[in-house]
Amino acid sequence: MRNFTIDQGHAALEGLISSYAKHVLSKANEAETRLKVIDKILKDVLGWEDDDISVEVRCSEDGKTEFADYVVRTATTALIVEAKKVGEAFSLPIDRKSGKLGGVLKEGSVGEAIRQVRDYCRTKSIPFGIVTNGSAWIIFPAVRTDEVSFEETQARIFRNLPDIRNRIVEFWELMSRQRVGEGNLDNELLSPEKNTSARRVISLVKEPGFRLGRNALYEYIEPAVNSALTDEALLNDIEALKLCYVKSSERLKYDSRLQMYVNDAKTHLGHKTTRVRARKSTGYLETRISQDIPGRPRFVVLLGSVGAGKTTFLHYTRKVSIVSQINNKIPWFYIDFKKTTANQNPRHFIYEELLGLIESDMEFSLGDWGKSIMPAYSDFITNLERGPLFLLKKSDRTKFDLEISAAIMKQRDDLVPYVERIIKYALQERAGFLVIDNVDQIDDEKRQNEVFVEAQAAAQRMGSNIIMSLRESTFLRHRGSPIFDAFQFDSLYIDPPSVLPVLSRRFSYARQVLAKKKIELTLESGIRLTVPDLSVFFNIVAQSILAADSGFMIEMLSGGDIRRGLALVREFLSSGHTTADRALQIYINEGKYKFPSHEIFKGAVLGKRKVYREEESLVPNLFDAKMGTETLQLLRFHIVARLVTLASDPTFEGLQVTEVIEQLHLVGVPSKNIELCLSVLHQGRIIRSTDGLTVDSSSKIIPNRLAGYLFHTLGRSFNFIEMCLIDSYIYKEEFWEKIASLTNQIESANDDAGVKLRIDRVRVYIEYLACIEEKWVVECNRRGLGNPWGQQLIGTEFKIAIEADIKKVLASAQRMVVRKRRKVTVK
Repeated sequence: MRNFTIDQGHAALEGLISSYAKHVLSKANEAETRLKVIDKILKDVLGWEDDDISVEVRCSEDGKTEFADYVVRTATTALIVEAKKVGEAFSLPIDRKSGKLGGVLKEGSVGEAIRQVRDYCRTKSIPFGIVTNGSAWIIFPAVRTDEVSFEETQARIFRNLPDIRNRIVEFWELMSRQRVGEGNLDNELLSPEKNTSARRVISLVKEPGFRLGRNALYEYIEPAVNSALTDEALLNDIEALKLCYVKSSERLKYDSRLQMYVNDAKTHLGHKTTRVRARKSTGYLETRISQDIPGRPRFVVLLGSVGAGKTTFLHYTRKVSIVSQINNKIPWFYIDFKKTTANQNPRHFIYEELLGLIESDMEFSLGDWGKSIMPAYSDFITNLERGPLFLLKKSDRTKFDLEISAAIMKQRDDLVPYVERIIKYALQERAGFLVIDNVDQIDDEKRQNEVFVEAQAAAQRMGSNIIMSLRESTFLRHRGSPIFDAFQFDSLYIDPPSVLPVLSRRFSYARQVLAKKKIELTLESGIRLTVPDLSVFFNIVAQSILAADSGFMIEMLSGGDIRRGLALVREFLSSGHTTADRALQIYINEGKYKFPSHEIFKGAVLGKRKVYREEESLVPNLFDAKMGTETLQLLRFHIVARLVTLASDPTFEGLQVTEVIEQLHLVGVPSKNIELCLSVLHQGRIIRSTDGLTVDSSSKIIPNRLAGYLFHTLGRSFNFIEMCLIDSYIYKEEFWEKIASLTNQIESANDDAGVKLRIDRVRVYIEYLACIEEKWVVECNRRGLGNPWGQQLIGTEFKIAIEADIKKVLASAQRMVVRKRRKVTVK
């Protein structure tokens, strides 16, 4: 890939602006606009290459075919560009850099174009869309899975080419090939930046939105990261699946490090459920499948939390654990609703997928005329032969065959009758399984229910067993519906395995991927380092991340979600905060090295971001509830402290939200603020409801282990406190002045001086929080809430713990100084 810079893009834009008026005067059509303007912006301004860009891409859905002007792709994301002719009038808001798609942007030609791109994106499962007439550019997320509606989605608006010139850094950072590859579209468009107050510390940081590049080693280890640490690659590689799959998980009842009892992650589902990852139940589904009898179909519901590994379990079951019982014996029809679009009819999607599976099948020859289609249609053909086509067969066999073919093709075009007849015939003498996965990807509960009804009905008509894979929360919302209430079903539950055994296996596989790969690496110092076997890097990774403190940290931050744990490790491995090349150099020279736990934390949580912002992070700010008032700044902290303290009692079974509301009402906390706070904590996997549903005023809540980790460990560490500080509002004038002054000094200080200034700033922040906490304690005690809510924590035990961690930070900084001096001496 060419080394394309923003300066090159800026220069190309200047030339384009000077020639743009000619295209307007010539009334260039859509094709000319693409060639003369949009191509140049994509390639010459933003650095996209010919291989990245496809034009006139077919978008077919419900029998209708249209063509998207451009599809621009990287290895990790894609976007569709719809080109309108130069001069096409776009009605755009004046002096606005962004706007809601359901606001003024829904009107006129720009609204029509936006909806057109949205439909293309949904058809192709492409997340981002762009509408442009060459001069104006509107960029927006077209496919969202974060519960934000299309109408509420914010689009980024560049009104014309001069506006792009004035905001060239923003335009390039958002859409250039380099930045898109680093995930800027996701980070910027799916995590919109909130308006910052003058007293939010991040407002003092130079270029707070700056994205660091990937570390120097990442391009060499990326193939191993993609193969070993993404589920998509793993599911398509049987050998990798065998090596990496973790079969069992163990329940923890008391966590001594967190000093809290851990409630069972599986909520009460209202019926008997078998835990398939429990050691005594391993092989449960395999036994059921091998014992299935044709004509007596089963309904199996596979349940588990987000990221528990339900999809991986299904693939492992089919491709590894019972492959000998399934291959050439049991048709397995796997339908993944991740591929559906928001406006696609569930029934049509199911049968369209089944038709594709029939026609690609080689095991049972389901799409073969002689082996499957003709025998499946034998009674149909016979009835036509002795009925309306009797004379035609006698007079012209060729025309008779054509009529039969046309009749069957009509049923194929109608989809349902053809698919059902073929599968029903195939299952006359063998059991089969219709497997429905990822229904949770559909946000609309009504459409989810349609999937359940259509899938169950289809399975019954075809004589197929059905396995429905769902999040337990989805099942709980629908368990009273007829599809679950009226049918007998087997219920299986997937407990998420511990993240660490999963990571251990993935790192072993990554070593295999890189085994004996030799590279030449230029270090930051300019030294060339020869690495004879790059796979040793994952020895360093395994020894670092699987170590006691770091491993526990990743386990806690994952919150029981394997996908989240893998994502954290991928962020760490690619992060510019990670000194991966130096680690490899030391390991080669000295035979050992471990990444410091603070470096793992920073790399995993920040990734490529320069500083922490809650809206872009998996971990909420524990010390600022973002309520716009000093009084409620520590509301999240107080709730977490209360729950973790209660969970130290083995008899604790949850705290009613109504009790929280009633008690905090006494100190003047509005119920809406409490509910908002609980919602953030729930979304951050810090708390959950005992019934597994969304937390609301009727819920009973309990803390997850992440709550205990935040309270007992992370919330008392220098690095996390400093991250929260950057993301916090400082309401008191005297503390703001001190923190602002220290922040300005830090921005211009060298590393050695900067550490001491950063420590001073954290100490001021702790004093500020302790001051706010003291007022809260006084108010609680005045109202008789001293025992449950009025504990002085930050100014006492938290302050002591942070001072102890500061000593470690100073010691680490001193070691770095010594190491630098040694390097200077060697030179």
